[in-house]
Amino acid sequence: MGIKGRFSATFSDFDGEKANTGVHCEILSAANYDAQATLRTAFNAALIAMQIGEFQSSQYGNVSVQSISKSDDADAQRERKWRVDYHDATTFKAYRIEIPCADSSLLDPQDRAHAEIGDAGVVDAFIAAFEAYALSEVGNAIVVDEITMVGRNV
Repeated sequence: MGIKGRFSATFSDFDGEKANTGVHCEILSAANYDAQATLRTAFNAALIAMQIGEFQSSQYGNVSVQSISKSDDADAQRERKWRVDYHDATTFKAYRIEIPCADSSLLDPQDRAHAEIGDAGVVDAFIAAFEAYALSEVGNAIVVDEITMVGRNV
């Protein structure tokens, strides 16, 4: 397993409860700092757009951004999540992350269990940013397979 970085973000729901998500990514170096900062910013913005919770914090390396507010949207519940299924583009090993406070308006009207992929909107922007920024556990590029709305008891 190669050396890699880790990005994490925390969101707060309507009740002020917090939930986290995170991905593996390139480790920062002097040679890639600007490129990684650009990718991280795009990924963080796309991640925020996929949910309706209140952004609380993100961390990567020694970069940390903080907020203390909670969501004012009553539908923002940390138990309602996007499950992002993806695989390693080299080994084909399957992985998943969950994004709390999923925005149900992004559901596909033809398939109400999954996010609408292929409409050149928010979901496609998230997929592009996720695939550009995130790595598998062993440091390979990843490919998103599907994004499903799930409920979780936390």
